[in-house]
Amino acid sequence: MVQMAVANVEFVTKVLVPRRREDVIRRQRLIDLLHDRIHLRLEVVSAPAGYGKTTLLVDFANDLEIPVCWYSLDTSDQDPRLLLEGILASIRFHFSDFGQLTQSRLLTVEDVAREAPQLVGTLTGEIYVAVPDYFVLVLEDYHFVEDSDAAKRILDLFVDHVPDNCHIIISSRTSVELPAIFSLTFQRRATSLGTSHLSFTPMEVKELLATHYGLQLSNAEVDKLATDTEG
Repeated sequence: MVQMAVANVEFVTKVLVPRRREDVIRRQRLIDLLHDRIHLRLEVVSAPAGYGKTTLLVDFANDLEIPVCWYSLDTSDQDPRLLLEGILASIRFHFSDFGQLTQSRLLTVEDVAREAPQLVGTLTGEIYVAVPDYFVLVLEDYHFVEDSDAAKRILDLFVDHVPDNCHIIISSRTSVELPAIFSLTFQRRATSLGTSHLSFTPMEVKELLATHYGLQLSNAEVDKLATDTEG
């Protein structure tokens, strides 16, 4: 599918899938896990910096044949209006005619936080009506908005009401605690990858050192290194 221009120029860099670094390895076991769970409503990928969350999601996005909408959150998205406009821009990047009703309502609403249920309802309703394809929406770096009750309210409503043709992946350096996630997990419609999944296995450590640093370590040395660094 040809990717369309984003109407709001300020969102362009935030809706592009990041470029893959060349000094990283492809973690097929984790990519396979994401593939296996793509039928669910939601996947949360959470671990501290350095565990390869973005690289994993970039590899997964490049592996898919369905549209992947990407939105990199930052502190500006603590503003619920900017957050909704960003999600809208992300989806519109792949579906150019999408979101006209949501955009028009955003322009007329003064208090986005107060009108959040109606606005998110319009957005998710437009996804149901206007997006014909199954697609993935990656919301990267949730930790930048976790201190904003208004932003969390928007995301909670969105996760709870988005139609079944959208698979959401939220990445974060911290745990993602939204009421809708607890409910979806109980219904077995959401799952997560944490540090125990994202920690490098001894074989991945060995591959990384050999491929990118030319170091050939014994299995015992690799096991010790993986243990000492906790993956």
